[in-house]
Amino acid sequence: MSYLDPPIISCQTDHLSFYIGKDFSLKKRELVINNIQCIANKISEQQGFPFKQVLHPKGGYGLTMRLPLFTEISYANKNLEVPHVFLKIAPKNESRAFFCCEVKGHPLSSEQWLCVRLWLEQLFLASNYKSFMLNTVVTKLDIAADFNVDIEQMLFDHARSQSGGIFFNRTGAIKTIYIGNMKSTYKICIYCRRTKREQIGMPSDYQQWTRIETRLKLSGTSLFELKSEAKFDHSFSKFSLYDFKKMTSSQIVNNDFLDVCRAWGLNTIMQRKSPAVRRIIKKEITKFMIMPINEGVLLELWHEDLKKLNVLKPSFNMEREKVLAITKRFNSKYLTN
Repeated sequence: MSYLDPPIISCQTDHLSFYIGKDFSLKKRELVINNIQCIANKISEQQGFPFKQVLHPKGGYGLTMRLPLFTEISYANKNLEVPHVFLKIAPKNESRAFFCCEVKGHPLSSEQWLCVRLWLEQLFLASNYKSFMLNTVVTKLDIAADFNVDIEQMLFDHARSQSGGIFFNRTGAIKTIYIGNMKSTYKICIYCRRTKREQIGMPSDYQQWTRIETRLKLSGTSLFELKSEAKFDHSFSKFSLYDFKKMTSSQIVNNDFLDVCRAWGLNTIMQRKSPAVRRIIKKEITKFMIMPINEGVLLELWHEDLKKLNVLKPSFNMEREKVLAITKRFNSKYLTN
């Protein structure tokens, strides 16, 4: 498929948090608490971690626990970039949802999403799965678009129109850019993906690897309505890609001008110029544009990635032999002594 050629690498879900919106009866609360304690016991015995290290209170919840998705996770350290589920159950504040689930360490394979379902069936019981999952409400969704370009080649047209910040490393190169208030329902984070992976000792598939991450806080959105409810593609209209090496050789666009544009946004800087100067600069800058970001392609790629979540639908039908094989692997790995 041609749209997978550089500079677009991928566009996929990077973080997902949801809660069960339906009120939990006392009987159902006891069921979930009992089941998560049984799971914690098995994991404690299998991996040799103390029970209280596997299942413990945190962040205002009486019980929190991480569950693996066919990958080894640690109960002593952070699990950066490692696929796993983080459960939060029995909040001290009764106004909060009784059951919350965060899926981390993306991208997940179809088998790992099925593993998420199998863990939930262990907690709710398979007979209760449908009634619980049809009442899911998504609270947070991160969508990551990766580009095979250097972060220094990116110019942000409207960065000044929202709150945010830009951070540099010790050499003066751009490290991370934030657009949007931390408390807002919509914000953007741009950073060098290759550098981040190398910092935690993971390999990088690309020499140039920039990620634009759209972080959405949602309310009232069902887990199975994300395709229509989660709007993110307009965030990329704020960015354009330019060849800065060629731009710096221009007599009109110099390094200082580029640094100011990256920190303040192109539109803000252009507004300070006279109409005649703006026309000259726009004409000069256009010569160095690599390509506009294709929002339609990114949306198509994300919708394709979103299909993996269909396995969580109660009515989803997967190839029987494949389900049996994955279920057998799950039971053997996590449920047998």
